[in-house]
Amino acid sequence: MISTLLVAAALLSADPAPKQAPLSVTVGREKTHVQILTEEKQTILDVVCPFGIDKATVKRTTGKWPSPLVVRLHLKGLEAFTIGRVTWSVSSSGESLVSVSVPDGGTVHLGNNAYASVVRIVNSAEKIPLEAEGYFELTLPAKLFEGNPAELKLAWVDFYR
Repeated sequence: MISTLLVAAALLSADPAPKQAPLSVTVGREKTHVQILTEEKQTILDVVCPFGIDKATVKRTTGKWPSPLVVRLHLKGLEAFTIGRVTWSVSSSGESLVSVSVPDGGTVHLGNNAYASVVRIVNSAEKIPLEAEGYFELTLPAKLFEGNPAELKLAWVDFYR
């Protein structure tokens, strides 16, 4: 009886099964790292890319996408961050711009559109190029998740070379 109680007590005090990450990520370059941070109110894709140019495929591993989904890009600049046909960019003056590519090769600037999302610069010096600890952060707009796609393809360029 005592051994049964000890086993029961051990089972009750054991940690619950680890929670499955809501996303999986594959990147193009070996030195690029993406960490999935699940916080109480948001999920963050924390991207560190020493080369400054890469791509990633993000797949949901659960029935729906976590909301909100935030992307942090540890880059020195942000000439372009693209998901599908939506591109965010930040000029060297620090102004954020969102545009959508259109089939004829042009772009449409979005302003107050369903795809618009402010790119926030987190950097102690508040200038571009960002310091080593600085990053660009944006919350992905809900419009990207319409139809609950199985994956999103991301690409970024710090500075055009």
